[in-house]
Amino acid sequence: MKKFSAVFFTLLVFVTGVMLYGCGRPELRFNETQIAMSVGQELELESLVTSSVALDRINFTSTDVDVVFVTPENTLSARGQGEAIVYAQVDGVTAQVSVSVGERRYEYNAPLGLRYDTEGALIVWERAYAVMENGISYASSYAIELTREGGESTLIEGVTGTSYAVTEAGTYSARVMAESGNQIASGFSSSIEFVVMAKVAGLSFDKAEGVLTWSDSVNSSETVYRINVDGIYLADEIVKRDNTSFSYSLNTSRAKEYDVFVAAFENSSSDFNSKTYLTLTRLASPSLSLSEGKIVWSAVAYADGYEATVIDSNGESSQVSLSTNEFDLEGEEAGEYTVSVKAVSSSNVVLESDYSTSIKVNKLARAEMVFNKSAKTFSLTNLAGNTAVFEITNDRTGETFTHTGS
Repeated sequence: MKKFSAVFFTLLVFVTGVMLYGCGRPELRFNETQIAMSVGQELELESLVTSSVALDRINFTSTDVDVVFVTPENTLSARGQGEAIVYAQVDGVTAQVSVSVGERRYEYNAPLGLRYDTEGALIVWERAYAVMENGISYASSYAIELTREGGESTLIEGVTGTSYAVTEAGTYSARVMAESGNQIASGFSSSIEFVVMAKVAGLSFDKAEGVLTWSDSVNSSETVYRINVDGIYLADEIVKRDNTSFSYSLNTSRAKEYDVFVAAFENSSSDFNSKTYLTLTRLASPSLSLSEGKIVWSAVAYADGYEATVIDSNGESSQVSLSTNEFDLEGEEAGEYTVSVKAVSSSNVVLESDYSTSIKVNKLARAEMVFNKSAKTFSLTNLAGNTAVFEITNDRTGETFTHTGS
């Protein structure tokens, strides 16, 4: 009785196993109905086929091995231009895919040198290229996979050139690939991580107070601001903390022109920063000369007025505001004067000029003219030994006569 039980058990297991195996058909299909390749290209069959059985159990064949050949390593190898059908068979299940092979194309290398340029606030990389039999083909466009911390990845396609600006503040990772174009697309480059800082807002300069001001309500409390003047960072730095408005005293007494920017750094030890620029221009100094009894100078670019300092023979000084580029000491008494002029502007980013080289002038007393009706002559007084130039106009004829005399 025990022997019979053992045989029955073995037989039952064997029969059941046959039934389970015979009832199931493996899943087997190509993911696409058509595949386009170029001569010399290879594709892994594992990425082209969906199957419920191991790949090495599947028998792959090609209708034209001179067009596409299935290698022992289970890759499709495009050998020549043309059309072929590739079959896959396993356990009585068959799948097929049409393969079209075009002229030889070459794969671009994955872009190298990917980095974040803090100066230009750009992702930059080197040009990708494909080495061909008769030369080099450079990629004409790229795709960037950009991932913001806490968000989903975004694929940015069709980027021409080798840089891309990320304008929204945040922490990112990025990688780049060369798009297909005339050749085969590359794989992705290695990834980089970087921080984009928000630019400060409302950067301005109060020249009356000599103070640079800005605001920032976006960056974190660890943000550090550094001021750069003409390519050199000043020694001071300002930590944001909980503040949103900021100011910094800036000495502008020496420079003819200032290129200023405020850099917002991620923190005191980070190189990631944003830059907001402001140019302060100092006006050119006027060059004074005398012309027809007036002090004159050429108009100064960007000036909307002038200020003259007048020192009389007693050493008394006074300032006169002028809207034109001439000055005639009108209303001043006769005597010697020393005059210098500076150009001014109402704009906060245009600094007043230095004073011009001073010019000395001697204002003469006004000559008095008397007409003798009976003798029909003019006489001049109060000349103090100087020569007078006067004009006589005939009101009836309009004729004008100029006379020089003493």
